[in-house]
Amino acid sequence: MARLLKCYGWCDSKYPKIELTQYKNKNYCKECYKRKVEDDDGRIKLLDTISNIYNIPYPTGMMLRQMKQFREERNYKYNDQAKALWYGKHVLKKQFYSSYGLGLIPYIIDDAVKYFEDNKKRQEKMKDVSSINKTQTITKTWQENDKQLYRKNKMIDMEGILNE
Repeated sequence: MARLLKCYGWCDSKYPKIELTQYKNKNYCKECYKRKVEDDDGRIKLLDTISNIYNIPYPTGMMLRQMKQFREERNYKYNDQAKALWYGKHVLKKQFYSSYGLGLIPYIIDDAVKYFEDNKKRQEKMKDVSSINKTQTITKTWQENDKQLYRKNKMIDMEGILNE
């Protein structure tokens, strides 16, 4: 029988080596691997968002503590925190100062997530509408009668104007 290896994710179970995926020198089952990769990508996205919005190279210690606190205590995903910061800056036009940290996030995160979900739904509807519009093209060919009428309307009767 093959040796079982521990999953370093949230399940704390043991699996055969074939069923585990290695990520950053640790083994994860499929579910834990997917969650870990999503969590790490969200954290990187949040760090980039913070540095862009606050115009600082890296978040302060207080910001890092708040990120971790929101993730563990309030179960806010890192992606949702980044969405809340972007929403506050670009939609609500709020000013962010590094001395206050990420204190605004709990107040606007629900609205931000709803805003992004609504935008996604709108984009899906627009794709459906645009595909309908693309298939409906109308082409009109000019017939000889149309060309003659156009020419007659453009011509001015100079003799009639001079005789009057």
